[in-house]
Amino acid sequence: MTIAGQSYEEGQNSELRKAEDRAHIIEGLLRALDAIDEINKDEIRGSDNAATARNSRSLIEALDFTEIQAQAMKQRLQRLTES
Repeated sequence: MTIAGQSYEEGQNSELRKAEDRAHIIEGLLRALDAIDEINKDEIRGSDNAATARNSRSLIEALDFTEIQAQAMKQRLQRLTES
């Protein structure tokens, strides 16, 4: 394989990894959407402030999210608890 071919292949592999990472986060957000009532009750209304909601591990435990998925969801929850 030529240097140009290797470079192209590495770029494609990098793009594939990025797409897989994005798909993983989106999968978690879709699962959260399905469980929005539970999340609202437990994470938003049950939290005294944004820090409590952000630090809670119940998203990972109750909804079987990965750490990355839970972080993405918590970022969105923090915006809701700040208002």
